[in-house]
Amino acid sequence: MAGAPESAPEYTKGLRALASSYRTRLFVATILVVAVAMGLVLVSLPRLLEGFFLDQERANLQTRAESVATLIAGELSTSVSSGGARPIILPTQETGGSTDWALGDADSGTVQELTGEIARADVHVSLAPSEGAEPVWELEVDYPDDAGEEGQNREPSLMASASSSVPDLWYSSGAPPEREVTVTLSNPFTSREQTTGTITEVLLNAALVALVVALITALLLAQWLARPLRRLTKTSRLLAEGHLDARVDIPTNSPPEVQELADAFNHMAERLQESVTII
Repeated sequence: MAGAPESAPEYTKGLRALASSYRTRLFVATILVVAVAMGLVLVSLPRLLEGFFLDQERANLQTRAESVATLIAGELSTSVSSGGARPIILPTQETGGSTDWALGDADSGTVQELTGEIARADVHVSLAPSEGAEPVWELEVDYPDDAGEEGQNREPSLMASASSSVPDLWYSSGAPPEREVTVTLSNPFTSREQTTGTITEVLLNAALVALVVALITALLLAQWLARPLRRLTKTSRLLAEGHLDARVDIPTNSPPEVQELADAFNHMAERLQESVTII
C-alpha cells in the first residue's frame, strides 16, 4: 500500500507523455480527418440520393400520365366517327356523349383498368370542349391502398399531368372540333423510402468497416513515421552516455525532413567525437 501513492503519479505521467507524443497526435489527426470525411458523406449523400430518387419517380409518373392520356384519347377517337350516334361532347357541352360508355366510371371501364395496369396511382380525368376551356366531364378513380408491393409507400407530394387532343368526328370529318383530355396522376406508390434506407444502411456498414481499416492504417502509419524519431532519441541517449561512435541509421524511404535531421545529428556527433579526441 505504501508504494501506491508513488506509482500513481508515474502512471499518470506515462499517460500524459503518451497522449502528447508525436505518434499519438499523428494517429488522432489521421482518424479525425477520416471521421470528418465519412461524416460529411453520410450526412450529405442520403439527402442527395433522396432527391435523385424523387426526381426519378417524378419523371416516371409523368411518363405514365402521358401514356394514360394517349390511351384515353385513342379510346375516345375510336368510339365516335363522322355521322355516329353520339359525339364526344354534346352540342350543349353537357356531360354525356360517348364519353360515359367509352371510359366507364370509378368502378369499371377503360379508366379503371388503366389505373391498375399503367397509372398505378390515383387518376383524375377531365374533358374540355377546347384547349384551356373549363372541363364539362370529370372522373376520379382511386388506386387501392392494398395494391402497392411490399416495401412501397404512398408519395402524396408527387403529381403529374398530361393532356391530349381528340377530334370530335361526330360534328365533321373535315375540320372537327378538338376536345382536350387531361389526365392527372397523384399519390402513387414508390419504393423510394425503402431504397434510400437500404443504401443508407449499406453506407453505414461500409463506413464502420472503413473506420476500422483507417484505425489500423493510421496506427501503422504513425508507427512508421515515428520510428526514425525513436532511433534518433535512442542514439542521442547513447551519445550522452559516452558512446561517441553512435550514429543514427535512417532508412532511405524516410521523409526528407527526417533524413536531414538525422544527417545534422550525425554531423554533430562526428564533430563532438573529433573534439573529444583532440582534447
